[in-house]
Amino acid sequence: MAKMSFLFLMLFYVTTARALEDLETFKVDLGEKLFLEDRFSQGFFKQHDGDYNSPAPEGASILEQFEYLEENLPHPQRGQQVSCASCHFVDQMTDVQEGLVLTYNDFSAFSRVPARGDQQTRTPRNSMNMVLPNAPEGGPLHWDGEFYSPSSLTCATLVGRNMGWLLGEESQARQHVVNVLRKDSGTYPSVSELKGSYAELFKKIGIELTELSDPQLLELTCNTVGIYLKDLDFAKDEDGQFIGSAYDQFLLQNGVRSQRLPNETQGEYLTYLKDQVRTIQDWQWIEPSPMKYHNEDSVFGPKELQGLKAFLGRSQCATCHRPPEFTDYRFHNTGISQFTFDSLHGRGAFSNLKIPSHNDRLLDPASSFVGTENHPHWQGDFRKSPEKDEPKFVDLGIWNIIGHPDKKEVQPQVKKMICESYQLKNCEWSDEEYLTKSIALFKTPTLRSLGQSAPYLHDGSAEDILSVLTLYLRGSHFAQKGQMRNPDPFMRAMSIHPHDFRALEAFLQSLNEDYD
Repeated sequence: MAKMSFLFLMLFYVTTARALEDLETFKVDLGEKLFLEDRFSQGFFKQHDGDYNSPAPEGASILEQFEYLEENLPHPQRGQQVSCASCHFVDQMTDVQEGLVLTYNDFSAFSRVPARGDQQTRTPRNSMNMVLPNAPEGGPLHWDGEFYSPSSLTCATLVGRNMGWLLGEESQARQHVVNVLRKDSGTYPSVSELKGSYAELFKKIGIELTELSDPQLLELTCNTVGIYLKDLDFAKDEDGQFIGSAYDQFLLQNGVRSQRLPNETQGEYLTYLKDQVRTIQDWQWIEPSPMKYHNEDSVFGPKELQGLKAFLGRSQCATCHRPPEFTDYRFHNTGISQFTFDSLHGRGAFSNLKIPSHNDRLLDPASSFVGTENHPHWQGDFRKSPEKDEPKFVDLGIWNIIGHPDKKEVQPQVKKMICESYQLKNCEWSDEEYLTKSIALFKTPTLRSLGQSAPYLHDGSAEDILSVLTLYLRGSHFAQKGQMRNPDPFMRAMSIHPHDFRALEAFLQSLNEDYD
Protein backbone atom coordinates (compact mmCIF):
# COMPACT_ATOMS: atom_id res chain seq x y z
CA MET A 1 0.00 0.00 0.00
CA ALA A 2 2.86 2.40 0.88
CA LYS A 3 4.52 1.65 -2.45
CA MET A 4 1.28 2.33 -4.32
CA SER A 5 0.83 5.65 -2.46
CA PHE A 6 4.38 6.68 -3.33
CA LEU A 7 3.85 5.86 -7.02
CA PHE A 8 0.56 7.74 -6.99
CA LEU A 9 2.21 10.82 -5.49
CA MET A 10 5.05 10.67 -8.03
CA LEU A 11 2.55 10.40 -10.89
CA PHE A 12 0.58 13.32 -9.44
CA TYR A 13 3.66 15.54 -9.18
CA VAL A 14 4.85 14.68 -12.70
CA THR A 15 1.41 15.27 -14.17
CA THR A 16 1.07 18.58 -12.31
CA ALA A 17 4.52 19.72 -13.42
CA ARG A 18 3.71 18.91 -17.05
CA ALA A 19 0.39 20.74 -16.79
CA LEU A 20 2.10 23.82 -15.38
CA GLU A 21 4.74 23.67 -18.10
CA ASP A 22 2.04 23.39 -20.76
CA LEU A 23 0.22 26.35 -19.19
CA GLU A 24 3.35 28.52 -19.30
CA THR A 25 3.96 27.53 -22.93
CA PHE A 26 0.38 28.48 -23.75
CA LYS A 27 0.85 31.90 -22.14
CA VAL A 28 3.94 32.49 -24.30
CA ASP A 29 1.98 31.48 -27.42
CA LEU A 30 -0.87 33.80 -26.44
CA GLY A 31 1.63 36.62 -25.95
CA GLU A 32 2.96 35.96 -29.43
CA LYS A 33 -0.55 36.12 -30.89
CA LEU A 34 -1.03 39.54 -29.31
CA PHE A 35 2.41 40.60 -30.57
CA LEU A 36 1.29 39.72 -34.11
CA GLU A 37 -2.16 41.35 -33.76
CA ASP A 38 -2.59 44.08 -36.40
CA ARG A 39 -6.09 45.16 -35.36
CA PHE A 40 -4.64 47.22 -32.48
CA SER A 41 -3.28 49.72 -35.01
CA GLN A 42 -4.77 53.12 -35.82
CA GLY A 43 -4.98 51.97 -39.44
CA PHE A 44 -7.48 49.25 -38.54
CA PHE A 45 -9.34 51.59 -36.18
CA LYS A 46 -9.83 54.09 -39.01
CA GLN A 47 -11.33 51.50 -41.36
CA HIS A 48 -13.11 48.82 -39.31
CA ASP A 49 -16.56 50.55 -39.37
CA GLY A 50 -17.82 48.48 -36.46
CA ASP A 51 -16.61 45.16 -37.86
CA TYR A 52 -13.77 43.88 -35.66
CA ASN A 53 -13.50 40.46 -37.29
CA SER A 54 -12.81 41.25 -40.94
CA PRO A 55 -9.63 42.67 -42.47
CA ALA A 56 -9.63 46.39 -43.23
CA PRO A 57 -10.35 47.21 -46.90
CA GLU A 58 -6.88 48.68 -47.44
CA GLY A 59 -3.57 47.51 -46.03
CA ALA A 60 -1.06 49.95 -44.51
CA SER A 61 0.93 51.68 -47.24
CA ILE A 62 4.21 51.29 -45.31
CA LEU A 63 3.76 47.51 -45.53
CA GLU A 64 3.88 47.42 -49.33
CA GLN A 65 7.66 47.05 -49.55
CA PHE A 66 10.44 45.99 -47.22
CA GLU A 67 13.80 47.77 -47.23
CA TYR A 68 16.62 45.27 -47.39
CA LEU A 69 20.07 46.82 -47.73
CA GLU A 70 19.96 48.68 -51.05
CA GLU A 71 16.88 47.00 -52.50
CA ASN A 72 13.15 46.86 -51.83
CA LEU A 73 11.46 43.49 -51.46
CA PRO A 74 7.75 42.63 -51.24
CA HIS A 75 6.68 43.08 -47.62
CA PRO A 76 5.62 39.82 -45.90
CA GLN A 77 2.73 41.70 -44.24
CA ARG A 78 1.41 43.29 -47.44
CA GLY A 79 -2.32 43.95 -47.19
CA GLN A 80 -2.26 43.94 -43.37
CA GLN A 81 -2.11 46.67 -40.75
CA VAL A 82 0.83 47.55 -38.52
CA SER A 83 1.61 45.29 -35.56
CA CYS A 84 4.50 44.90 -33.14
CA ALA A 85 5.93 42.39 -35.60
CA SER A 86 6.11 45.02 -38.36
CA CYS A 87 9.39 46.36 -36.92
CA HIS A 88 10.54 43.17 -35.21
CA PHE A 89 10.88 40.32 -37.69
CA VAL A 90 12.05 36.78 -37.17
CA ASP A 91 11.37 34.38 -40.04
CA GLN A 92 8.62 36.32 -41.83
CA MET A 93 10.98 37.39 -44.61
CA THR A 94 11.71 33.80 -45.68
CA ASP A 95 8.55 33.98 -47.80
CA VAL A 96 10.21 36.55 -50.06
CA GLN A 97 13.90 35.65 -49.65
CA GLU A 98 15.12 32.26 -48.49
CA GLY A 99 17.30 32.25 -45.40
CA LEU A 100 16.55 35.84 -44.34
CA VAL A 101 15.87 35.42 -40.62
CA LEU A 102 16.30 38.21 -38.07
CA THR A 103 16.50 38.61 -34.30
CA TYR A 104 13.38 40.78 -33.92
CA ASN A 105 14.60 43.79 -35.89
CA ASP A 106 14.02 44.92 -39.47
CA PHE A 107 17.32 45.69 -41.26
CA SER A 108 16.32 49.38 -41.57
CA ALA A 109 18.35 52.23 -40.07
CA PHE A 110 15.02 53.81 -39.05
CA SER A 111 11.76 51.89 -39.27
CA ARG A 112 8.82 53.32 -41.16
CA VAL A 113 5.77 54.53 -39.25
CA PRO A 114 2.34 55.39 -40.71
CA ALA A 115 2.11 58.97 -42.00
CA ARG A 116 -0.33 61.01 -39.91
CA GLY A 117 0.43 64.60 -40.90
CA ASP A 118 2.91 65.27 -38.07
CA GLN A 119 5.93 65.07 -40.43
CA GLN A 120 7.10 61.85 -38.77
CA THR A 121 7.52 58.95 -41.18
CA ARG A 122 10.37 57.11 -39.41
CA THR A 123 11.22 56.02 -35.91
CA PRO A 124 13.87 58.22 -34.23
CA ARG A 125 16.14 55.23 -33.70
CA ASN A 126 17.20 51.91 -35.14
CA SER A 127 15.00 48.92 -34.27
CA MET A 128 16.94 47.13 -31.52
CA ASN A 129 17.26 43.34 -31.45
CA MET A 130 14.69 42.05 -28.92
CA VAL A 131 16.35 38.74 -28.07
CA LEU A 132 17.88 38.90 -24.60
CA PRO A 133 16.72 42.53 -24.18
CA ASN A 134 16.50 42.85 -20.39
CA ALA A 135 17.80 39.61 -18.92
CA PRO A 136 18.13 41.07 -15.40
CA GLU A 137 14.70 41.58 -13.86
CA GLY A 138 13.96 45.26 -14.16
CA GLY A 139 16.70 45.86 -16.71
CA PRO A 140 16.42 48.87 -19.04
CA LEU A 141 14.64 48.70 -22.40
CA HIS A 142 15.00 50.95 -25.44
CA TRP A 143 18.18 52.77 -26.40
CA ASP A 144 17.54 55.38 -23.71
CA GLY A 145 16.18 53.29 -20.83
CA GLU A 146 12.69 54.72 -21.12
CA PHE A 147 11.12 51.47 -19.86
CA TYR A 148 12.05 48.92 -17.22
CA SER A 149 9.64 46.08 -17.89
CA PRO A 150 8.38 44.41 -21.09
CA SER A 151 4.77 45.08 -20.02
CA SER A 152 5.28 48.85 -19.65
CA LEU A 153 7.06 48.94 -23.01
CA THR A 154 4.16 47.02 -24.59
CA CYS A 155 1.48 49.30 -23.13
CA ALA A 156 3.27 52.36 -24.49
CA THR A 157 3.81 50.76 -27.90
CA LEU A 158 0.19 49.71 -28.38
CA VAL A 159 -0.97 53.31 -28.06
CA GLY A 160 2.13 54.91 -29.59
CA ARG A 161 3.41 56.35 -32.84
CA ASN A 162 4.72 53.06 -34.22
CA MET A 163 1.16 51.73 -34.27
CA GLY A 164 -0.03 54.88 -36.03
CA TRP A 165 -1.41 56.74 -33.01
CA LEU A 166 -0.56 60.40 -32.42
CA LEU A 167 0.26 61.97 -29.09
CA GLY A 168 -3.04 62.91 -27.49
CA GLU A 169 -4.85 59.84 -28.91
CA GLU A 170 -3.75 57.45 -26.17
CA SER A 171 -7.15 57.25 -24.46
CA GLN A 172 -8.85 56.47 -27.76
CA ALA A 173 -6.17 53.88 -28.57
CA ARG A 174 -6.55 52.11 -25.21
CA GLN A 175 -10.28 51.81 -25.67
CA HIS A 176 -9.77 50.46 -29.18
CA VAL A 177 -7.37 47.75 -27.98
CA VAL A 178 -9.89 46.67 -25.37
CA ASN A 179 -12.72 46.65 -27.94
CA VAL A 180 -10.71 44.39 -30.26
CA LEU A 181 -10.20 41.90 -27.46
CA ARG A 182 -13.81 41.93 -26.25
CA LYS A 183 -15.44 41.78 -29.69
CA ASP A 184 -13.08 39.23 -31.23
CA SER A 185 -14.97 36.19 -32.52
CA GLY A 186 -11.92 34.09 -33.36
CA THR A 187 -12.61 34.31 -37.11
CA TYR A 188 -10.15 37.10 -37.96
CA PRO A 189 -7.27 35.73 -40.11
CA SER A 190 -4.09 35.40 -38.06
CA VAL A 191 -0.70 33.78 -38.60
CA SER A 192 -0.82 32.60 -34.98
CA GLU A 193 -1.38 28.88 -34.48
CA LEU A 194 -3.79 29.61 -31.62
CA LYS A 195 -7.39 29.42 -32.72
CA GLY A 196 -10.45 30.78 -30.98
CA SER A 197 -11.57 34.13 -29.67
CA TYR A 198 -9.53 36.02 -27.10
CA ALA A 199 -12.27 35.34 -24.57
CA GLU A 200 -11.87 31.60 -25.18
CA LEU A 201 -8.07 31.74 -25.14
CA PHE A 202 -7.81 33.69 -21.91
CA LYS A 203 -10.36 31.37 -20.33
CA LYS A 204 -7.87 28.53 -20.84
CA ILE A 205 -5.58 30.23 -18.33
CA GLY A 206 -8.44 30.82 -15.92
CA ILE A 207 -9.33 34.41 -16.83
CA GLU A 208 -12.84 35.57 -17.74
CA LEU A 209 -12.62 38.76 -19.79
CA THR A 210 -16.14 39.77 -18.79
CA GLU A 211 -15.02 39.97 -15.16
CA LEU A 212 -12.24 42.48 -15.95
CA SER A 213 -12.53 46.23 -16.19
CA ASP A 214 -11.12 47.89 -19.29
CA PRO A 215 -7.91 49.03 -17.51
CA GLN A 216 -7.46 45.52 -16.08
CA LEU A 217 -7.88 43.96 -19.53
CA LEU A 218 -5.32 46.32 -21.05
CA GLU A 219 -2.86 45.52 -18.26
CA LEU A 220 -3.46 41.79 -18.79
CA THR A 221 -2.71 42.21 -22.48
CA CYS A 222 0.55 44.04 -21.84
CA ASN A 223 1.63 41.51 -19.23
CA THR A 224 0.89 38.62 -21.58
CA VAL A 225 2.97 40.15 -24.38
CA GLY A 226 5.64 40.71 -21.73
CA ILE A 227 5.68 36.97 -20.97
CA TYR A 228 6.36 36.32 -24.64
CA LEU A 229 9.16 38.91 -24.79
CA LYS A 230 10.83 37.51 -21.67
CA ASP A 231 10.86 34.08 -23.30
CA LEU A 232 13.05 35.26 -26.21
CA ASP A 233 16.54 33.91 -25.71
CA PHE A 234 19.46 32.40 -27.55
CA ALA A 235 20.01 28.63 -27.51
CA LYS A 236 20.83 27.08 -24.14
CA ASP A 237 21.09 23.56 -22.76
CA GLU A 238 19.24 22.19 -19.74
CA ASP A 239 21.89 23.65 -17.44
CA GLY A 240 21.43 27.15 -18.83
CA GLN A 241 24.70 27.15 -20.77
CA PHE A 242 24.76 29.04 -24.09
CA ILE A 243 25.30 26.49 -26.86
CA GLY A 244 24.16 28.09 -30.13
CA SER A 245 27.30 29.78 -31.46
CA ALA A 246 30.74 28.50 -32.40
CA TYR A 247 32.12 30.62 -29.55
CA ASP A 248 29.86 28.86 -27.03
CA GLN A 249 30.76 25.45 -28.41
CA PHE A 250 34.45 26.35 -28.29
CA LEU A 251 34.25 27.25 -24.61
CA LEU A 252 32.30 24.13 -23.64
CA GLN A 253 34.56 21.84 -25.67
CA ASN A 254 37.53 23.22 -23.74
CA GLY A 255 35.90 22.92 -20.34
CA VAL A 256 35.07 26.62 -19.95
CA ARG A 257 31.64 27.71 -18.73
CA SER A 258 29.55 29.62 -21.29
CA GLN A 259 27.19 30.98 -18.63
CA ARG A 260 27.44 32.57 -15.22
CA LEU A 261 26.93 30.58 -12.04
CA PRO A 262 23.93 31.44 -9.86
CA ASN A 263 24.65 34.73 -8.06
CA GLU A 264 27.83 35.25 -10.09
CA THR A 265 28.07 38.83 -11.36
CA GLN A 266 29.07 39.79 -14.88
CA GLY A 267 32.31 41.19 -13.49
CA GLU A 268 33.13 37.93 -11.69
CA TYR A 269 32.39 35.88 -14.78
CA LEU A 270 34.56 38.21 -16.88
CA THR A 271 37.47 37.66 -14.49
CA TYR A 272 36.91 33.90 -14.70
CA LEU A 273 36.84 33.97 -18.50
CA LYS A 274 39.99 36.08 -18.76
CA ASP A 275 41.81 33.66 -16.45
CA GLN A 276 40.74 30.68 -18.55
CA VAL A 277 41.78 32.30 -21.83
CA ARG A 278 45.14 33.28 -20.33
CA THR A 279 46.02 29.90 -18.80
CA ILE A 280 44.70 27.28 -21.23
CA GLN A 281 47.34 26.43 -23.83
CA ASP A 282 46.17 23.33 -25.70
CA TRP A 283 42.93 24.48 -27.31
CA GLN A 284 40.50 22.27 -29.24
CA TRP A 285 39.05 24.14 -32.23
CA ILE A 286 35.57 24.17 -33.73
CA GLU A 287 35.91 23.12 -37.36
CA PRO A 288 34.03 25.11 -40.05
CA SER A 289 30.45 24.11 -40.76
CA PRO A 290 27.82 25.90 -42.88
CA MET A 291 25.03 27.92 -41.27
CA LYS A 292 21.42 28.33 -42.42
CA TYR A 293 21.03 32.07 -41.88
CA HIS A 294 24.57 33.43 -42.22
CA ASN A 295 26.98 33.68 -45.13
CA GLU A 296 29.99 32.75 -43.00
CA ASP A 297 30.72 29.29 -41.58
CA SER A 298 30.32 28.52 -37.90
CA VAL A 299 33.97 28.22 -36.82
CA PHE A 300 36.30 28.99 -33.95
CA GLY A 301 40.02 28.67 -34.62
CA PRO A 302 43.28 30.54 -33.93
CA LYS A 303 42.07 33.72 -35.64
CA GLU A 304 38.87 33.84 -33.59
CA LEU A 305 40.90 33.23 -30.40
CA GLN A 306 43.20 36.12 -31.35
CA GLY A 307 40.10 38.29 -31.69
CA LEU A 308 38.72 37.07 -28.34
CA LYS A 309 41.98 38.00 -26.60
CA ALA A 310 41.89 41.48 -28.15
CA PHE A 311 38.21 41.79 -27.20
CA LEU A 312 38.92 40.91 -23.57
CA GLY A 313 42.15 42.88 -23.42
CA ARG A 314 43.50 46.11 -24.86
CA SER A 315 40.47 46.95 -27.00
CA GLN A 316 38.31 47.33 -23.84
CA CYS A 317 35.30 45.91 -25.71
CA ALA A 318 34.37 43.65 -22.79
CA THR A 319 34.10 46.65 -20.49
CA CYS A 320 30.60 47.26 -21.88
CA HIS A 321 29.91 44.13 -23.95
CA ARG A 322 30.33 41.74 -21.05
CA PRO A 323 30.18 37.99 -21.68
CA PRO A 324 28.21 35.81 -21.69
CA GLU A 325 25.34 38.13 -22.73
CA PHE A 326 27.81 40.54 -24.39
CA THR A 327 26.07 43.58 -22.93
CA ASP A 328 26.25 45.20 -19.51
CA TYR A 329 22.67 46.51 -19.76
CA ARG A 330 24.07 49.97 -19.06
CA PHE A 331 24.60 53.23 -20.97
CA HIS A 332 27.72 54.65 -22.59
CA ASN A 333 28.81 57.41 -24.96
CA THR A 334 31.09 56.09 -27.69
CA GLY A 335 30.83 59.20 -29.85
CA ILE A 336 28.22 58.05 -32.36
CA SER A 337 25.87 61.03 -31.90
CA GLN A 338 28.82 63.39 -32.20
CA PHE A 339 30.13 61.81 -35.40
CA THR A 340 26.71 61.72 -37.04
CA PHE A 341 25.99 65.34 -36.10
CA ASP A 342 29.42 66.56 -37.24
CA SER A 343 29.09 64.73 -40.55
CA LEU A 344 26.18 67.07 -41.37
CA HIS A 345 27.26 70.30 -39.71
CA GLY A 346 31.04 70.18 -39.72
CA ARG A 347 33.72 68.98 -37.34
CA GLY A 348 33.33 70.46 -33.88
CA ALA A 349 29.63 71.27 -34.35
CA PHE A 350 28.51 68.80 -31.68
CA SER A 351 31.06 70.06 -29.17
CA ASN A 352 29.87 73.62 -29.74
CA LEU A 353 26.16 72.74 -29.75
CA LYS A 354 24.22 74.60 -27.05
CA ILE A 355 22.56 71.90 -24.99
CA PRO A 356 19.96 73.19 -22.50
CA SER A 357 20.82 73.13 -18.83
CA HIS A 358 18.40 71.79 -16.22
CA ASN A 359 16.89 75.27 -15.74
CA ASP A 360 16.90 76.02 -19.49
CA ARG A 361 14.75 72.96 -20.12
CA LEU A 362 12.17 74.07 -17.58
CA LEU A 363 11.97 77.48 -19.27
CA ASP A 364 11.59 75.97 -22.77
CA PRO A 365 9.96 72.54 -22.28
CA ALA A 366 8.42 72.40 -25.77
CA SER A 367 11.81 72.23 -27.45
CA SER A 368 13.72 70.45 -24.70
CA PHE A 369 11.41 67.60 -23.70
CA VAL A 370 10.01 64.71 -25.69
CA GLY A 371 6.25 64.88 -26.13
CA THR A 372 3.99 62.81 -23.88
CA GLU A 373 0.30 62.12 -23.37
CA ASN A 374 0.17 64.98 -20.87
CA HIS A 375 2.14 67.31 -23.14
CA PRO A 376 1.52 66.20 -26.74
CA HIS A 377 2.85 69.45 -28.21
CA TRP A 378 6.34 69.11 -26.80
CA GLN A 379 8.70 68.61 -29.73
CA GLY A 380 11.74 66.87 -28.24
CA ASP A 381 14.38 68.36 -30.55
CA PHE A 382 17.08 66.45 -28.68
CA ARG A 383 15.68 63.02 -29.55
CA LYS A 384 15.53 63.56 -33.29
CA SER A 385 17.71 62.33 -36.10
CA PRO A 386 20.09 65.10 -37.21
CA GLU A 387 19.15 66.89 -40.43
CA LYS A 388 21.25 69.22 -42.57
CA ASP A 389 18.66 72.01 -42.49
CA GLU A 390 17.78 71.58 -38.80
CA PRO A 391 20.87 72.50 -36.74
CA LYS A 392 19.06 71.88 -33.42
CA PHE A 393 18.01 68.31 -34.19
CA VAL A 394 20.22 65.80 -32.40
CA ASP A 395 19.80 62.59 -30.42
CA LEU A 396 21.23 62.80 -26.90
CA GLY A 397 20.01 59.39 -25.73
CA ILE A 398 19.24 58.97 -22.04
CA TRP A 399 19.58 62.77 -21.60
CA ASN A 400 15.99 62.92 -22.83
CA ILE A 401 14.75 60.83 -19.89
CA ILE A 402 16.73 62.46 -17.08
CA GLY A 403 14.62 65.12 -15.36
CA HIS A 404 11.64 64.70 -17.68
CA PRO A 405 8.64 65.89 -15.63
CA ASP A 406 6.33 63.23 -17.10
CA LYS A 407 8.74 60.33 -16.52
CA LYS A 408 9.21 60.66 -12.79
CA GLU A 409 8.41 57.00 -12.14
CA VAL A 410 11.60 55.87 -13.95
CA GLN A 411 13.93 58.62 -12.68
CA PRO A 412 15.37 56.56 -9.78
CA GLN A 413 16.17 53.69 -12.14
CA VAL A 414 17.63 55.97 -14.80
CA LYS A 415 19.90 57.74 -12.31
CA LYS A 416 20.99 54.40 -10.90
CA MET A 417 21.84 53.16 -14.39
CA ILE A 418 23.91 56.28 -15.16
CA CYS A 419 25.76 55.91 -11.86
CA GLU A 420 26.50 52.25 -12.58
CA SER A 421 27.56 53.08 -16.13
CA TYR A 422 30.31 55.20 -14.58
CA GLN A 423 31.14 52.15 -12.41
CA LEU A 424 30.20 53.99 -9.21
CA LYS A 425 28.15 52.55 -6.35
CA ASN A 426 26.67 55.83 -5.19
CA CYS A 427 26.40 59.17 -6.97
CA GLU A 428 25.76 62.31 -4.98
CA TRP A 429 25.10 64.43 -8.03
CA SER A 430 22.79 67.37 -8.58
CA ASP A 431 20.15 67.29 -11.32
CA GLU A 432 22.47 69.43 -13.44
CA GLU A 433 25.37 67.00 -12.99
CA TYR A 434 23.20 64.01 -13.88
CA LEU A 435 22.04 65.86 -16.98
CA THR A 436 25.57 66.75 -18.07
CA LYS A 437 26.85 63.22 -17.53
CA SER A 438 23.94 61.73 -19.51
CA ILE A 439 24.71 63.51 -22.81
CA ALA A 440 24.75 61.05 -25.72
CA LEU A 441 24.60 57.90 -23.55
CA PHE A 442 22.88 54.92 -25.17
CA LYS A 443 22.20 51.37 -24.03
CA THR A 444 24.77 48.71 -24.86
CA PRO A 445 23.26 46.22 -27.33
CA THR A 446 24.16 42.54 -27.24
CA LEU A 447 26.71 41.34 -29.80
CA ARG A 448 25.20 37.89 -30.17
CA SER A 449 24.17 36.94 -33.71
CA LEU A 450 25.12 40.28 -35.27
CA GLY A 451 24.72 38.65 -38.67
CA GLN A 452 20.96 38.76 -38.11
CA SER A 453 20.63 42.34 -36.85
CA ALA A 454 22.38 44.82 -39.19
CA PRO A 455 22.58 47.81 -39.49
CA TYR A 456 24.21 48.65 -36.20
CA LEU A 457 24.25 51.42 -33.55
CA HIS A 458 21.30 53.49 -32.35
CA ASP A 459 21.12 55.41 -35.63
CA GLY A 460 21.83 52.47 -37.93
CA SER A 461 24.89 54.33 -39.25
CA ALA A 462 27.13 51.24 -39.50
CA GLU A 463 26.30 48.63 -42.11
CA ASP A 464 28.87 46.05 -41.04
CA ILE A 465 31.22 45.07 -38.23
CA LEU A 466 34.29 46.73 -39.75
CA SER A 467 32.39 50.03 -39.90
CA VAL A 468 31.64 49.77 -36.18
CA LEU A 469 35.27 49.00 -35.35
CA THR A 470 36.39 51.98 -37.42
CA LEU A 471 34.04 54.25 -35.46
CA TYR A 472 35.40 52.90 -32.17
CA LEU A 473 38.96 53.54 -33.33
CA ARG A 474 38.02 57.09 -34.21
CA GLY A 475 36.16 57.53 -30.93
CA SER A 476 39.12 56.37 -28.87
CA HIS A 477 41.39 58.88 -30.64
CA PHE A 478 38.90 61.70 -30.04
CA ALA A 479 38.53 60.79 -26.36
CA GLN A 480 42.28 60.56 -25.80
CA LYS A 481 42.81 63.96 -27.42
CA GLY A 482 40.03 65.58 -25.41
CA GLN A 483 37.93 66.13 -28.54
CA MET A 484 34.87 64.08 -27.53
CA ARG A 485 32.03 65.67 -25.62
CA ASN A 486 31.20 63.72 -22.46
CA PRO A 487 33.21 60.62 -23.41
CA ASP A 488 32.76 57.37 -21.57
CA PRO A 489 35.81 56.87 -19.29
CA PHE A 490 36.75 53.57 -20.94
CA MET A 491 37.12 55.28 -24.33
CA ARG A 492 40.31 56.97 -23.14
CA ALA A 493 41.73 53.60 -22.08
CA MET A 494 40.81 51.84 -25.30
CA SER A 495 43.74 50.67 -27.39
CA ILE A 496 42.17 49.30 -30.53
CA HIS A 497 44.40 48.91 -33.58
CA PRO A 498 43.52 48.45 -37.25
CA HIS A 499 45.60 45.27 -37.32
CA ASP A 500 43.14 43.81 -34.76
CA PHE A 501 40.14 44.44 -36.99
CA ARG A 502 40.06 41.18 -38.94
CA ALA A 503 40.62 39.07 -35.84
CA LEU A 504 37.94 40.99 -33.93
CA GLU A 505 35.58 40.62 -36.89
CA ALA A 506 36.21 36.86 -36.97
CA PHE A 507 35.55 36.59 -33.24
CA LEU A 508 32.32 38.62 -33.45
CA GLN A 509 31.15 36.42 -36.33
CA SER A 510 31.77 33.40 -34.11
CA LEU A 511 28.94 34.72 -31.91
CA ASN A 512 26.48 34.12 -34.74
CA GLU A 513 23.98 31.32 -34.38
CA ASP A 514 21.02 30.19 -36.46
CA TYR A 515 18.43 31.96 -34.35
CA ASP A 516 14.85 31.35 -35.44
